Amino acid sequence: MHELSRNYLPIAICLLDASGVIHDLNSTAAELLGKSQQSLLHKTLDQFLALEDQDAFRQWFSQLGSVGMPPREFRIQRSDRPANPVQFDAGRGTAGSAEHPLYFVVMMESLTLRSALTHKSSLVFQSALLDSIGEAVIATDLPGRILYWNKAAEAIYGWKVDEVLGLNIINITTVEENKELGLEIMAALQEGKSWSGEFLVRHRDGHHFLVHVTDTCLRDRNGELSVIIGVSSDLTKRKQLEEQKRQLEAELYEQKRRMEAELYEQKLAMMDAEKVHLQEASRFKSEFIANMSHEIRTPLAVIRGYAEILAEEGNGPGASERIQSILRASRQVEILVNDILDISKIEAGKMDVELLPTDVATILNDIKDMLEIKAIERNVKLQIQLGSSVPRLIQTDPIRLKQILLNLIGNAIKFTHQGEVSIQVSMLPSAAHPLLSFRIRDTGIGMTPEQSQKIFGAYSQADPSITRKYGGTGLGLSLSLKLAKLLGGDLVLEESAPGRGSIFHLTIHAGAAMERLVIQPLKDASGSPNKKLTRPEVLLSGLRVLVAEDAADIRAIVCQILQKQRAIVIEAVNGEEAVQLVRDNSFDAVLMDLQMPVCDGFQATRRLRAEGYAVPIFALTAHAMAGERERCLAAGFSGYLTKPINFKEMISVLSQLRNISQDALQSNGR
Repeated sequence: MHELSRNYLPIAICLLDASGVIHDLNSTAAELLGKSQQSLLHKTLDQFLALEDQDAFRQWFSQLGSVGMPPREFRIQRSDRPANPVQFDAGRGTAGSAEHPLYFVVMMESLTLRSALTHKSSLVFQSALLDSIGEAVIATDLPGRILYWNKAAEAIYGWKVDEVLGLNIINITTVEENKELGLEIMAALQEGKSWSGEFLVRHRDGHHFLVHVTDTCLRDRNGELSVIIGVSSDLTKRKQLEEQKRQLEAELYEQKRRMEAELYEQKLAMMDAEKVHLQEASRFKSEFIANMSHEIRTPLAVIRGYAEILAEEGNGPGASERIQSILRASRQVEILVNDILDISKIEAGKMDVELLPTDVATILNDIKDMLEIKAIERNVKLQIQLGSSVPRLIQTDPIRLKQILLNLIGNAIKFTHQGEVSIQVSMLPSAAHPLLSFRIRDTGIGMTPEQSQKIFGAYSQADPSITRKYGGTGLGLSLSLKLAKLLGGDLVLEESAPGRGSIFHLTIHAGAAMERLVIQPLKDASGSPNKKLTRPEVLLSGLRVLVAEDAADIRAIVCQILQKQRAIVIEAVNGEEAVQLVRDNSFDAVLMDLQMPVCDGFQATRRLRAEGYAVPIFALTAHAMAGERERCLAAGFSGYLTKPINFKEMISVLSQLRNISQDALQSNGR
């Protein structure tokens, strides 16, 4: 019935609830009552009647829901005019429910206006009014035969008035699937009830569309139900607009949801890809470093072990020089491993430098001692020139400075077949802090501009063919650059050309100059004679040691070193065998390799500690990564020895156990 207030029927119509409260009304009713439509809503209708008619109206209205009442005349009292006699008629209310409460349609007709017009003129007037409104107004008798059909009905339903008069409304407008509902509504109207709602109807051309209908049944002067009035409006455009709005909102929502989902998925994918990339890169790097360390340190242990044995025993003329060559080779491989570990530390932000008073001349002399023979072999003259302004002592990390210079000068010699390698050392003026400058110039193979762009990348060299011909890992320059920056300076390639050599320029923060340099000639290749290793004294006599090591060469060397110290040695080739030997024998110490087949050192040590075994167990490992010592101690190891094994350190550690055992025996003897 919500469309009621928008039509302009000449009959005043109000929608009342069971308490007589106005819930809707048309403009004709508002004009009749002398108030605005808005101000009349939610007011009781009886208060606008003459005082003496109010009780009679309430009694008449109260009986509408049960038996129905004939039309009744009451007077409307307005403040601006005398009381106006009005005829009230009402349709019986629908059955009440929570969703559709009981309500009544009350129609009011001014008797003053009726008496002023003849019956004919009144009909013409009302017809003109009904044709002027936008809603379809249809009147039928009780069986449903059409009595009136206004212009709007013609436009909405497509039938002309002369085509439908006398036809049944159900057959004309109701779609087949709604006929049963239409008949039910008609039956309710014939009982004096009203109906309002949306209803699917049929157009003359056959298409179906939705209308909003308000139907009510009017009574004649004798109080008998006589005419059904239906007011309907086409909802097609409104439904189309609502559907378009709904679809647009749905599309916008779906588009927004899809875009958000895509952005979220893209973000997740990027995060996952980045996470996987970082994890993989970290894992590959860690595995590379760990495996490189293991693969290089294991043969190093063999070289170094046998070299020390030969150095102690002596082997005739020239043996000492050959042994020193073996030791130098082992140190070079160890430098490679240290470079790899240093790269890892720098990239992880864990590389520390220790600033100490550093003698520049001593470092250069040491480097010349180490590289002179190599330079002579390649017919290369090695020259070092120190400027007079260079202080004798500077504040820097001597180990890292020596590491950088060894790499730069070693590379210069390696890539020079003949000619010279010169190192010019000087102080550079700087407003911020003093810089010590090293220019390393060679007359070697040089590089193209394209090759020069690659040389400071980790694990890369200027050209793959260079690696095959000259060897190397490509770590040196990348590491040297990073170390130079840690020392407050930089490393750059100043110039290079194929066949003309290269010039590298290294700068470091010199700190406070402590002493001016006293210029002295650098030592020549003869240098100081290499000292032979002295034969150590016997320290492990009678000490029972289990050596668990799967690498036969390493195991043999360790056993020989221990046996030369008169220790009693038993061997195991894996962790399982070591556990069984410990159970069957008594030992003063166990040396346990970490990586062994069948059962590794970690597993074996955990099993022994779980069984209550308290004898010291020392880890032997080729890994030198951060955290390895902590892992060993957490597994129950007493100590940690890295390969290549420092045998003096090993003997020193085991001799302390022997001293402890002897002290215990003496204590028990007392």
